[in-house]
Amino acid sequence: MFCNPNNPTGKHTYLGELKTWVEQHQDTLFVFDEAYTQFAIGKHSMLSLYRNFQNVLLVRSMTKDYALAGLRLGYLIGESSLIQVIANLRPAWNVNGFAQAGGITVLDQWEWFRDSLHQLINSDMVTLMYNLSQSGLEVMPSDVHYFLVRVGNATEFRAKLLEHKIMVRDCTSFGLPEYVRIATRTPEDNAKLIAAIEQVQHDR
Repeated sequence: MFCNPNNPTGKHTYLGELKTWVEQHQDTLFVFDEAYTQFAIGKHSMLSLYRNFQNVLLVRSMTKDYALAGLRLGYLIGESSLIQVIANLRPAWNVNGFAQAGGITVLDQWEWFRDSLHQLINSDMVTLMYNLSQSGLEVMPSDVHYFLVRVGNATEFRAKLLEHKIMVRDCTSFGLPEYVRIATRTPEDNAKLIAAIEQVQHDR
């Protein structure tokens, strides 16, 4: 499975590069995790090409797109014979009634999602990244609304923020012990994060 955009870096791999891999290894099944691809504004996904290949599956997440945390709802895109194989293997009742009802409801909310993504989340992300940089932290470039921040000792930094009831992802488990992953939230939450980080920096 290949995650695109990547987690935890938030970087998007160029579509042409992915196409080359798939073309050169047609006896290999490529599963692309595109849970955050909708947040990669201006980037192209394998959705535009999957019909050209028999060895590509795309995994998408409505949980991420429409903020359905807790409902765990997603979908699979691919050639019909591949989808049938997966359907034969999946457990019965794999999506509960609440998730189904929520998914059906948000399908009519595309304009809300588009406007939230382009006008709110992206703008708030730019502001958050700038404010983090102004706090003296090194912010890594990203193509989506989450990104890496170099903080020194990530485990210690996360623990200090937990004292302020703020949780970030310690990326030590990714082999990046000096980095945390931060995701853009509402302006109010972002402001609380910046205030907490400035306090942590002051107490060091």
